[in-house]
Amino acid sequence: MTKLSAAVVIAVAAIGVRSPASSRAGASCIDGHPAQRPADVTYGGLPPQYGFQRDHVIPLCLGGPDTRENVQYQPWPEARAKDQFKWSICEAFCRGEISFEAARAMFAEMSLRVTRHASAAAA
Repeated sequence: MTKLSAAVVIAVAAIGVRSPASSRAGASCIDGHPAQRPADVTYGGLPPQYGFQRDHVIPLCLGGPDTRENVQYQPWPEARAKDQFKWSICEAFCRGEISFEAARAMFAEMSLRVTRHASAAAA
């Protein structure tokens, strides 16, 4: 296991990702497509902030919880790019092209890269 893979496993475990329903037609997927965001999403109580989007680190469609530990502020341009990537992973999972574990690992790894890039830019 590489250092990055180990970091992904630790990050996902710390957030408390839960496995979606065993069927792809469960809470995460509807007719082979990711379910739309539920109306009762709270973003872990994080208030809106101008210029930023509240973002679930591990997406809800991949079992990410709607808790403060799984929500971060993300600048709008970065959020748009991440949303496209997130949607493509959720779509692939819902169509049965990749496993839940593979989808979760791909997304967690991408999120760690974004976090490192943002930290380096701020330094």
